[in-house]
Amino acid sequence: MSRIPSTKPPRFGTWILRIIYNASLFNEVFGDLQELYNERLQSKGRLTAVVHYYKDVLLSLRNIGLKDERTINNNSYVMLPHYFKITIRNIERSKVYSSLNILGLALGMAAFLFILEYTTYERGYDQFHPNFENIYRVTFEDYRNGQLQRNSASTVPRIGPFIKENMPEAVKFTRAHPFPSLVIAYNNKMFRQNRVLMVDPEFLSIFNFPLIEGNPETALNNVRTVILTESTAKKYFGNESALGKTISVDGIANYEVTGVAKDIPDNSHIKFDWLFSYETIKWWSEGEAEDSWNWNLFYTYILLESGTDIPAFEQRFDKIMYEHRSEIFKEYNFRYIFPLQALGDIHLFSNLEWEIVPDEQGDVNAINFLTLVAFFILAVAWINYINLSTARSIERSKEVGIRKTLGAFRLQMIKQFIFESLILNIISLWLGIIFFIVEIKYFNWLTNSKLGLNFLKDPMFWGLFTAVFTFGAILSALYPALVLSSYKPIDILKGTQVTGLSSSIQRKVLVVLQFTASIILIAGTTIIFMQLKHMNDQDLGFDQDELIVFRGPNYREDEFDSKFLEHHSAFLNELRQNSNISSIAGGSNIPGREIVDPAGIKRYLDSKGDYKVFSTLWIGHNYLPTLKIDVIAGRVSIQH
Repeated sequence: MSRIPSTKPPRFGTWILRIIYNASLFNEVFGDLQELYNERLQSKGRLTAVVHYYKDVLLSLRNIGLKDERTINNNSYVMLPHYFKITIRNIERSKVYSSLNILGLALGMAAFLFILEYTTYERGYDQFHPNFENIYRVTFEDYRNGQLQRNSASTVPRIGPFIKENMPEAVKFTRAHPFPSLVIAYNNKMFRQNRVLMVDPEFLSIFNFPLIEGNPETALNNVRTVILTESTAKKYFGNESALGKTISVDGIANYEVTGVAKDIPDNSHIKFDWLFSYETIKWWSEGEAEDSWNWNLFYTYILLESGTDIPAFEQRFDKIMYEHRSEIFKEYNFRYIFPLQALGDIHLFSNLEWEIVPDEQGDVNAINFLTLVAFFILAVAWINYINLSTARSIERSKEVGIRKTLGAFRLQMIKQFIFESLILNIISLWLGIIFFIVEIKYFNWLTNSKLGLNFLKDPMFWGLFTAVFTFGAILSALYPALVLSSYKPIDILKGTQVTGLSSSIQRKVLVVLQFTASIILIAGTTIIFMQLKHMNDQDLGFDQDELIVFRGPNYREDEFDSKFLEHHSAFLNELRQNSNISSIAGGSNIPGREIVDPAGIKRYLDSKGDYKVFSTLWIGHNYLPTLKIDVIAGRVSIQH
């Protein structure tokens, strides 16, 4: 009976290998040498196989310094310039592949930057105020017969002083009363101003709207004093100092400029060009702007002590309010409640009536969705990079085989491929930033936003982006590095085709994920486009084509029956002389804009005096025909 020769290499040679290498390197080297030993054993016999095995073991003595893991790590730093050269050579040798990979990553990173900057901007509304976490807006809920009739951002003027008098946690309060459509003149310069607020002096100490001229502690203390923004001051006074100048408002009264504020940041829910002193509106209203519980057109903000328990504060205040106003609440069967709203939540989380700038209110659900889309796009870009990298596996396998034959270890190969991936990611990042800088103005036009390049100076933004970039870049590099470094040089040198990678489960999963994500993004984009098209094509109930709207001047109640109507009629008559104008009409508002009319029309529901308030729109004779609004009941009188 013939004896079957052993397929195991000589033990003494194996023992020497264990001395030369540590455990992780031994398994890799011994596996390769064992395969060579078995091939020689079958083709050339045991003697030849043993001799060549000991020869390979002796050649391995040159790597005895790799026994210590720290030596390998230290050698890695020495290899960095070598890794860099190899990366540059691979990019030059495969220009088409490298261009596609870099461009794909760059576009993904640019899209991620655009969306991340936009969502960061939206989430950062009002957070430039140092005490924004302790600033709250007082909102207003009006209940009639237990039913909520009005839930508005504006409230009554008396609530601010009342909170300060009864709640010790309230450090300061301020009110802001909007007064749009003023005509302000200086010398021969006259402009209509729509961003006008009348505020308490504490407005400048609660909020961070610094003055570049004037004293913030005294600028709003007196009647007929006003602060304007820097750009507004330049529009009226040029390079002259605005302090002490006198302006005319509606041609009725003169006001002294007592301060110039820096222009308001775009991510502020409070927007103004002019700040009139609150003493002025108290003077106009003969004290009603200080004591009224019914004039619901004032925005009230309070600064609370740090650490105030808001639910407990609201509960205690509601009890005090009810005790103070219980008689009138019971008599007319209504109830006022004044919830607090955190300053940082106003832009994204508030959906109340009469917001101070309703056109700029955000939607937190949309921002969360966009954030998800941003990471989705970046993930697709990195998956595409992985797929392209592994698709070149056969070409790179020759490189791996040669380097391993020359003594390179798998750990070194992994480090090389990760380094190469990081270089490609960094190139893509800088290219993506260039795309961002070049295209930012078009993105602003598309989203109607005012994003800039301030994020380049924001450490928090770059901290988040660096963390995401580093994690994703290493993760996207790890899989190709592990795959490519796993090839056995014996298979490559024998000319055996490297198989299995292109059909591996991992790559199939990645390809499916990439196509699925792409289909979802394309389908989502198509659906949104169709929804927007549907909204644009929707019948609004009136015809807005070739329709021009002129905003009329402001007026006081005592002037409505005289000056305003007289000038309004004269203006309409003058327009009717123009043959290019087919129809003219006047109204207090236009469709689509929120109607702010605190009086409204009351509809009494029963004999107990319960009623519902309807907002009122005042219109002229031709309003409905001019806007081509169909009347389903009644008749419309037309004035020619």
